[in-house]
Amino acid sequence: MKTIFFFILSFFALNFCFASQDYFVSAPNGLLIRKFPSDSARVIGKFEFGTRIKKIKNTDKSYSIMETGKTINGVWTWVEVTPVSNASISLPSRIIKGYVFSGFLKKESDFVSLLTEQMKNEIDIEKYKINVQNSVFCLQGDFFGDGISDRVLLLEDLEKNKRIAFLNHKENNTSEVIFLENKNTSFDMKSYNWVGEFLKVESQETLWSNYEDGFRAFEEVPKKERVKLEYDAIYVHALESCGGGFIFWKDGKFHWLQQE
Repeated sequence: MKTIFFFILSFFALNFCFASQDYFVSAPNGLLIRKFPSDSARVIGKFEFGTRIKKIKNTDKSYSIMETGKTINGVWTWVEVTPVSNASISLPSRIIKGYVFSGFLKKESDFVSLLTEQMKNEIDIEKYKINVQNSVFCLQGDFFGDGISDRVLLLEDLEKNKRIAFLNHKENNTSEVIFLENKNTSFDMKSYNWVGEFLKVESQETLWSNYEDGFRAFEEVPKKERVKLEYDAIYVHALESCGGGFIFWKDGKFHWLQQE
């Protein structure tokens, strides 16, 4: 069966002075994980923008970089986290650990403020706020196949309903906000309040529905029903229960593939 890898994380509670503090990756292109606390050390992985991690222990090795004309200061920080496994998908049970640059780690309140500031010209922030109850509430990738990085936000409206908003970034610094609505989907989904897991699916992965009048393995899915995208998709699932699926853009609409 095709193995799908997601950069979505849970974490250990360890006995360090700030072990209870969650941080979010704010590096627009992701944050590299290195074997040793040095910019010359081997890269062993990357945390996507918006990934929630737990800082484990700062080192005494400081580091600075220039980003858009500004100096960002920080230290090398040790992190040790375990990816979340989903019962309906075969994911590796492996620990990701290594050193990252702390200059691109923000506390939740600072990260939410950053996102709110960035989206204030695109979304009416008087009517919507970021749903921070989810461990992941912001994804970044090319979700429309135009080679330009987009964002997907899990929001909450004034009635406390969860909403999924795609920020489709285009050329010339323009953008379009697309909420998941019946008018732009090939499926009838009236509510997203059940969404617990909110993950990005990397391009080139093969997607399929594992439930059609009963469960079926990947090998049982006809080739014509398998979907391999040249761009990213999202995966949503209810916590502690069966039910969820892949959402992807194709032919001017969002499509759904069931995952039980």
